Amino acid sequence: MKVSNALGNVCLLFIVSALNSLVSADILSANVAVDIQEPAGTYNTQVPNVLNMTVRTVTDSGVCVPGSYGGCTLNDVLNDIDSQDNFKPEIRVHFSADDYPHDGLVSNASMRQRGGESRFADQKSFRIKLDKTRPLWRGEKKIQLLKSAFDESRIRNKLSYDLFTEIPHLPSMRTQFVRLTINDQGFDHDYGLYTQVENFGKEYLQRRGWNKDSRVYKPEDFGYYEDPAMQLDATGKPLDKEAFEKIVEIKRGKSHFELINMIHDLNDDSVDFNTQIMGRYFNLDNYLSWFAVNLLLNNQDTHFHNYYLYNPKGKDDFYLVPWDYDSVLGMVPDNNDISEKRLPRWWFSHANFWEIQLHRRFLQEPGNLDLLASAVTEIKNNYLTPEKIAAKRDAYYDLVFPVIRNSPDWDHLYLGNSDPEQLAAYNRIFDKLSKQVDIQYARFMQRLYDPMTFKMNPAVISDNFHNDHSIQFSWGQSVSLVNQAIVYDLDIATDRTFKPGSIIEHVGGLSGLSHTLYWMHPRGTYYFRVIARDAAAPQRHWQEALNGDLTYENSWVELHGVVQMIVPQDGDLSGNPSQPPLVSPPESSPPEPSPSEPSPSEPSPSEPSPVPGSGGGSSSGALFLFMMLFVLRRVYCSRNSR
Repeated sequence: MKVSNALGNVCLLFIVSALNSLVSADILSANVAVDIQEPAGTYNTQVPNVLNMTVRTVTDSGVCVPGSYGGCTLNDVLNDIDSQDNFKPEIRVHFSADDYPHDGLVSNASMRQRGGESRFADQKSFRIKLDKTRPLWRGEKKIQLLKSAFDESRIRNKLSYDLFTEIPHLPSMRTQFVRLTINDQGFDHDYGLYTQVENFGKEYLQRRGWNKDSRVYKPEDFGYYEDPAMQLDATGKPLDKEAFEKIVEIKRGKSHFELINMIHDLNDDSVDFNTQIMGRYFNLDNYLSWFAVNLLLNNQDTHFHNYYLYNPKGKDDFYLVPWDYDSVLGMVPDNNDISEKRLPRWWFSHANFWEIQLHRRFLQEPGNLDLLASAVTEIKNNYLTPEKIAAKRDAYYDLVFPVIRNSPDWDHLYLGNSDPEQLAAYNRIFDKLSKQVDIQYARFMQRLYDPMTFKMNPAVISDNFHNDHSIQFSWGQSVSLVNQAIVYDLDIATDRTFKPGSIIEHVGGLSGLSHTLYWMHPRGTYYFRVIARDAAAPQRHWQEALNGDLTYENSWVELHGVVQMIVPQDGDLSGNPSQPPLVSPPESSPPEPSPSEPSPSEPSPSEPSPVPGSGGGSSSGALFLFMMLFVLRRVYCSRNSR
């Protein structure tokens, strides 16, 4: 018995080790593409510090209207909350810093507000632009000061960029903690802690020895689809620059044929992705590294914007460069109004990127899901370990906390109703940062073989509803990346969150993309949802719809995957319909598919944890190895453990 048990244990250890090797084998190249190689010393690896910066406003005469900003004041800048209109107030200022002495001039720069949604926060971010005749500050002409007002830790941006500096294939940004003072009308005002983040412009390219005439784009609402708004003239310039830049902002470059050619080929299914898209327009190591860090940090707001595309002069290649990381590492649940259960399932996985054509085509290719999982594992194990994150995090605390602990920052951290509550909450948020990558990695692996996202259509009430009492529900197709059949559940409830007892209709196991119900309920407001499920593992691998037009009741938090339906007439309330109902209400409400998961460290006991190479879309070698290990376990281990 002891011998057989020992053999069984050895066998299990062998299998666990072999399966782990499938996950942990490094797949990223040791050689970084020449286009994105960065010289030694690009990033400051010394002990971080907080730099003092001072901006003194200068009052000019004139008006403050679109196109004429001579009379604008600091208040005009602070009140510029719409980044999309044509009113962009900019004021003259004098800039100085610990390492940029006062030059005796009245003004040497201009300043305006920067950001998109962050403009609605009480604390603002700024862009300072030095005059052409003035020396650069640390090689920078444009000084970007980010407040990260929604990040209660105020360090996530710098922490992320500092971690990226050690990841090959992924250009990062130089950063600096700043304490900003604004002297307005002769009075100093402490604006608290900021993070200065390098501007991706001419100086960024030159500092790295890259061609300054290369093209740089910043996606704004970019799905990599062909769009009439992106038409070019004969010289390669946009016919309508304003419309073009609502999709992709042009940071550098005059002719944009390369971008349009890339988009065209990406949308041509006859163009092979792995040979004519990846490798020609995109570098696989850069793409996988960018995708992996966004999944591991759970940067769900970077699928259609919040990154840069760098296109070296004279080349077809486009490299992804990270941008905007103040909402990562568990930032969203920091807010008391949001819990993980209120976030959609796709929030934590690659399914969040499915609507973007570049990522859709990559994920659809056999074997690429395994590549992504391997890259995610490699970067987690080598560059984003709890120890590395904690070391950088802890190096910041004594620097930033004395600044944050005081007004104005402490007044705007919404962490509790009393000072002790705020202090305890801040330290809790700060401490948990080092654990977030491992937690998110577990979420990603649990969702690796989930169906992809889809959208539900509005319910269609029959024109002859008074007689036929029929309502049609329809939805888009969900795709399995591992070639599994997908079935759909349709639920209808009187409560938007589908509380127990509120579900009045449940239809499970639908194989089509529409279903018609015979309606036997009173007029009123109802809610419906569709859940896509892997037919082979319906409780483990499932997906919610993308729809997000509703919010939770009495809350600003979006409620995804639910559609409201108003039925203006009573259905058949007789209980004896003239024709059999297409679907009868269930006797009891079905188990609700919950966004909550088992503990990340404890996979569901009913099914094995997903392993790259074990899915239907995996490479044949990895699949064969997995099958052989499974056979070994069944034939050899089970026999010797009896």
